[in-house]
Amino acid sequence: PRDTLATSLSLMGFLNEGHQYEGATPNDVIVTKGVNHILDNAQRSGCLDPDKSMLGHSIATILISNINKNPKNDKMLGVLKNAINYTLSQQKKDGLWGDSAKSQYETLFALYSFIVAEGAGLDSELFEVSRGRVEKAMNGDSLSESKELMHLLIHFSKDGVVGSKDKQINSLINSTLKSVPEFGKSGMLAECFLLSQIAQSLKQDHKLEILNNIIRRFTGKKKETESLEDYGPWGVAGEFCLNSKEHVYYNNLVPLIILQSFYQGRDILRPIELSIGYNLD
Repeated sequence: PRDTLATSLSLMGFLNEGHQYEGATPNDVIVTKGVNHILDNAQRSGCLDPDKSMLGHSIATILISNINKNPKNDKMLGVLKNAINYTLSQQKKDGLWGDSAKSQYETLFALYSFIVAEGAGLDSELFEVSRGRVEKAMNGDSLSESKELMHLLIHFSKDGVVGSKDKQINSLINSTLKSVPEFGKSGMLAECFLLSQIAQSLKQDHKLEILNNIIRRFTGKKKETESLEDYGPWGVAGEFCLNSKEHVYYNNLVPLIILQSFYQGRDILRPIELSIGYNLD
């Protein structure tokens, strides 16, 4: 089975388009086959990636959480509990995941998997100790990069977004976006992806502002006279994150998923098209 990370991201694209697990349409069948492939290859330990990649496992966990949001599925909930228990068991003594501080993306996606798993029905108390260990690592020397995004994920996972906090989260996301790696650098796509997912809880005008800023990051250092089409494909945007493979595939898939996450009718993309000078049809 290859590759759990790419398969999970691809299936998220289908879910964003409204297709369902165990639904009746042809695209629902694709989702069902893809998800069942991941479930069939899950390990007894709870790991969803046969290669034992924490990155692939965490993104597959996010996929399963999204499937289990509505309606709740007892089978999926059991898989999700096992997956989260595996994630918790793999946390290192320094509070992070991965073999070094350069593996901060394993930690970022593990944290985000906690957020969506809680939204899918798991008890928040499962994650409290683990989150505390990450916070302790943030205050030490273990983490060298992505501290702003880590802080945002911790804040969001503890407090969520409700009414009056909307502007605060919006401000945090925009300030974190400034710390994201530059266009062409490894990790830009992964961090923009996480920011776009957090932004889904914001009100519509704030979501549009975040998407606008993320799209500007994707266009890179283009001249004002160039369109996105003139500048070239998103395939030059750098590796999805450190240690990821087949990054050209991710470079084209991840921006699409981000656009789908915000897409709620054709008119919503018009302000973004005007800002970047490119038709997104």
